[in-house]
Amino acid sequence: MNDFTPEQNTQLTSWASERDSILSEIAVKRDELKNLTKQNENLAQSNTDLTNRINQSIGRLRELEKKEKEIQVMVSAEVSVLFMQKSALQSEVTAITKQVEMLDTQKRVLTYDITTFKDVYDRIVDRTAALDNIMNHVVAISDENIRKVDILMGNLAGSIQKVLDVNEANVEKANMVIMEMPKMFFELQRQQPLKKPIII
Repeated sequence: MNDFTPEQNTQLTSWASERDSILSEIAVKRDELKNLTKQNENLAQSNTDLTNRINQSIGRLRELEKKEKEIQVMVSAEVSVLFMQKSALQSEVTAITKQVEMLDTQKRVLTYDITTFKDVYDRIVDRTAALDNIMNHVVAISDENIRKVDILMGNLAGSIQKVLDVNEANVEKANMVIMEMPKMFFELQRQQPLKKPIII
């Protein structure tokens, strides 16, 4: 199973093409080497030049092989990192899926609660309106009763004040009589003639 990304597949294809091109070039160079070796047997004077070209080709081949190994290591490392990222993302997706399920459940519960609370609120509003009408009627009746009570208390206060005034006058008169009674009694005693004692 190919777990590489499209970009990695493209890069690997590019590297494979480059490698094939290099291998083709190496094959060509090897053919050239054979030809040059054969010509070298016939042309000893060009031995130095052919040796240099062979050495250069070998050096390039080794360098390309080294680069290819480095690229393979880099690709393996990148693939490992991508596998780790894939595992982490899968774990996150699983966790997020569970959270979404929990949130969906909470949403349904909240929707039910909100609907219930709205119904209760509507009923409370209706009852409150009815209570407001009743309270307004009660307040109106209470205001009328308070007005009547105020009038009654005013009349009662006037009547009580009259009774208090009469009682106060009677008390003053009674006090005057009480204060005058000893004098009157003394005067009555003084005005009566002294009776002579009867001698038997």
